[in-house]
Amino acid sequence: MKTLYDVQQFLKQFGIIVYMGKRLYDIELMKIELSRIYDAGLMDKLDYLEAEAVLRREHKLELDYLEKMEIRYYGNLGIMGTYSGDVRMDGIQLSSYSSCSENCR
Repeated sequence: MKTLYDVQQFLKQFGIIVYMGKRLYDIELMKIELSRIYDAGLMDKLDYLEAEAVLRREHKLELDYLEKMEIRYYGNLGIMGTYSGDVRMDGIQLSSYSSCSENCR
């Protein structure tokens, strides 16, 4: 497996179709489903490692893209601070609002 599409097609063989509305969430859920398939002994270790590497790469690329879009959008507003409201499925906040109103001087 070399692409995210390959991983999606692999999961589809097990009747798993992932769509949550945000690409980042889709990738995270695919990783969970993939590990459950591997833990059940339904796939080889090499295939699992290849698919996990694809998902790790795509996750990083998506985070980088979202961060870039955040900077582009909020940087043009001229506000002092940055904002991101995305929270991962496991509850970890990806970014948060930080204001310079108190400790910037």
